[in-house]
Amino acid sequence: MRKIILLVLLSFICNAQSIRDGVNEQNFGTTVVSDFDFAGVWQGNRFEVVYDSVSSEVVKFDFIDSIRNLVFVRNTGEDQVLYELIPLNKSDTLIFPKSLLLIDLAEETIDVMNLGNVEAPYQVYSKAVLYGADALQFNIDTPEHESFFGHTYGPTEDMNVFWEIIRYYPD
Repeated sequence: MRKIILLVLLSFICNAQSIRDGVNEQNFGTTVVSDFDFAGVWQGNRFEVVYDSVSSEVVKFDFIDSIRNLVFVRNTGEDQVLYELIPLNKSDTLIFPKSLLLIDLAEETIDVMNLGNVEAPYQVYSKAVLYGADALQFNIDTPEHESFFGHTYGPTEDMNVFWEIIRYYPD
């Protein structure tokens, strides 16, 4: 139940993110999954989000870092498409866990699977939300331990990593 409440709260917080030229709530859900174009180069923005179950509020929502030059490498199946999200700059692999996006064309959903890395060995699943044609967002509910951002979390705190993947348009 706590995770459901957190996901609901984070869905409202998504609207506070600064996506290219600002956020317009009308852009959520305007592009269907089967029409979303994963081509191009993307930038991933990572945020640390902490929810306190006693106060029932998000007590921290901090930008951590960005990874430029992400690409989606596609593998196809009959009713499903699988993308691996890979940073072209191999030095970014320590902060970006191996991420797979499973597109279910029949259900029109995107499931995100993060398989972890040496720094953060975990396996989590999440749903991605599309923001128009230029962005997708997902929240990862990770195990709380010091390998994430070097912090210790209290017994009532639930730490999450919020990712915002934005199509990169060079100036």
